Amino acid sequence: MKFSWAIAVVALSVSIAPVRAAFVADPNQANGYLLSNLITNNLSITEGDKTFSGFGWSPNATGGGAATFDPAGIKITPGTFDGNIAIEISGAISSIAPPTTSETLDVLFSYNVTAPGPFIDDIGAHFNGACNGPGICSVQITETGTTKDLNGGATTTVGQIIIQNAPPGPLDAHTFLYNPYNGLNNTPRVAVQHLSITKDILLVANASTVTSSTAGNTVASFSVMDQYFSQVPEPRFFVVLAIAMFGLLWRQHRRRTV
Repeated sequence: MKFSWAIAVVALSVSIAPVRAAFVADPNQANGYLLSNLITNNLSITEGDKTFSGFGWSPNATGGGAATFDPAGIKITPGTFDGNIAIEISGAISSIAPPTTSETLDVLFSYNVTAPGPFIDDIGAHFNGACNGPGICSVQITETGTTKDLNGGATTTVGQIIIQNAPPGPLDAHTFLYNPYNGLNNTPRVAVQHLSITKDILLVANASTVTSSTAGNTVASFSVMDQYFSQVPEPRFFVVLAIAMFGLLWRQHRRRTV
């Protein structure tokens, strides 16, 4: 049988398709940074080749219940997720509705990320949104990425993803960046040096039809949200390239020894 290293590379590429791993904190920054401190003092975080800056947090809570969203209780930790540079947002974020009430929490969380090269071509997010209690609730995060690197410096939306509690889910989503003014159907794929991220975090807890005072609260919440970025070429590309080179060398070795 003839050995085709090209076929082997394809097969191996499929076999190492990504499995979503847990967030791994940078051991040198494992304690993270309080969001309130980052905002008040206009601080930035550097992890690998990426710098995160310009943090913003704008909450709006309405209804007859309660909500937790204090940035002094929210921490930003740099690290990696599935081998990509990432930050993790952790803390108590919830919308709480006692019986006969409802509560909505809408938070705009924003920041900038810069990569000197290779540039960013993919954004992704993962979180642990959940609903509990006798009423109806939902947790949804709509993330939008914009840049001024394209189209003559005009602010351009280059990617958007939505994650939400399951069902219906998904808890994890990603998208390649695109230039809507250059191509058809959000193509071609692009890479940018500067990216602004805005997350519209919406938590709705509705217990208006729950009449029993002993039924307990309806709670929409999440405590961990991971944000990760890929670049061109992606780290996984080098793994596949190394395997391809190994296959080629192995084939040449076999020819010499036969």
